[in-house]
Amino acid sequence: MKLIITLRILMLMALVGGIAYFAHRRGYHFRSKRAPAPVAAAAPQVQNPDDGAQYHISEAEYSALVDIYYITSGNRWRNHSGWLNPKAASWFGVNVSDGHVIELDLSENNLTGRLPPSLGDLPMLRRLDLSGNFLIGSVPAAVGDLYSLQELVLRGNLFDGLLPDSLTNLVRLKRLDLSENQLTGTVPATLETLTNLTSLDLSHNRLNWTIPDKLDILARLQELKLSANYLAGRIPESLNALRALTNLSLANNQLSGIVPALTALRNATIDLTGNRLDIDAGSPSLSNIQAVINAGNSVKFQPQLTIGSDAPKFAKPRKKPAPPTPQPSPSPAPPRP
Repeated sequence: MKLIITLRILMLMALVGGIAYFAHRRGYHFRSKRAPAPVAAAAPQVQNPDDGAQYHISEAEYSALVDIYYITSGNRWRNHSGWLNPKAASWFGVNVSDGHVIELDLSENNLTGRLPPSLGDLPMLRRLDLSGNFLIGSVPAAVGDLYSLQELVLRGNLFDGLLPDSLTNLVRLKRLDLSENQLTGTVPATLETLTNLTSLDLSHNRLNWTIPDKLDILARLQELKLSANYLAGRIPESLNALRALTNLSLANNQLSGIVPALTALRNATIDLTGNRLDIDAGSPSLSNIQAVINAGNSVKFQPQLTIGSDAPKFAKPRKKPAPPTPQPSPSPAPPRP
């Protein structure tokens, strides 16, 4: 009996040894039931400089650009090269620096419709030029979220309604051009907060009421263009404090009263034509104008319309061709790969 048991043990050991030898030759390995060895963390993915432009900005900024493309009928723009192409090294009109969109220039490019609220998701944008398009509706309040903006040009569109209060947030703004639109309401006195402005152009709109006195705080202002509106009342004497002013255009409004002696201005071109100012013979306006000219300025004026006469002939806004026929709502913006 002991002999049989011994033989069976030897046979079993031989069988196990054979299996182990076979497994070793085949490359199989047996391990104990210990905890698996920790797996090293994957190295962070390095951005390929050859990736498309969209990979070099944040998800929020990418989404904002995509919104602008779809909502303003990007497929009908005159130039939309690179837009939505994941391999494009650049998108037409977009300038990127240090991972942020810093300039967006789509002027004269056949944009239609309204600007999306997500426009405000471009926090490092310094220059926005959408002039000469067919954009409608109010100037979006979201522009007030563009705290880095230095130049805002929306000239020659179809914007209407009041200027948004959020414009006062743009304390770095140097140029504001909203001319040749259909804006209504007043020239906001709150623009006094934009103390870095060098150029303010609100001409060829439908603004009314009076010119605010508080604009004299804008000490850096070189251009002030308010012509071809419905502004009434007197020309404020406080404009004399704008000593950097070289271009003051108040033509074709309903301004009245005596022309102030803006003798602190130097080398400025001043246009007062097409108003209801008191410039009759013997009026103090004439001596004040002569004093302004003697100070080295150029003043354009003419016999003015009198109170009770026909309304002045305002400069007509430019005729714009009919915008393209609206297309069905586009499919949702694709997620960034």
